[in-house]
Amino acid sequence: MASIKEIDRYFQFAKELTLEAGKIMSSAYGRKKNVETKSSEWDLVTEYDRRVEDMLIRRLRQEFPEHNVRDIGSAALSLAYVAAGAIDVFQMDYLKPWDVAAGVLMVREAGGVVIDSRGGECNIMRPRTLAAANEKLARETAKLIVETDLKVQRKRLQRT
Repeated sequence: MASIKEIDRYFQFAKELTLEAGKIMSSAYGRKKNVETKSSEWDLVTEYDRRVEDMLIRRLRQEFPEHNVRDIGSAALSLAYVAAGAIDVFQMDYLKPWDVAAGVLMVREAGGVVIDSRGGECNIMRPRTLAAANEKLARETAKLIVETDLKVQRKRLQRT
């Protein structure tokens, strides 16, 4: 398990990446976008989405070459990996109940924690899902998400 110092480093780096991704997405505002499909007709992506994904993977591999960076592409499979102990934390908002129902059960049965990504109780009917190996990791990740969201909102207010 990582030390507190290492976890703080990871969180700070995650904040940097989140803000950098936000800048890329903000640059798309008001511009024409090329919309493509990924794996199915409802899985849409723009060139800005791809730029964010490429930046995240590149920066994560540079910062943590000893870690395996992966995007599984499935909330259910990601939650199963948390339950199995293969990954420590998974977070994704704007899912549907059928995306997470079985996975939430698996994580909880395995002794993991599933909460709302803002730190509240998980609502399976309106999933903003954060699953983690333990309570502390879940709470610290939710705190990071809330702090970063507030920082972004403050910056937006300063511009107006």
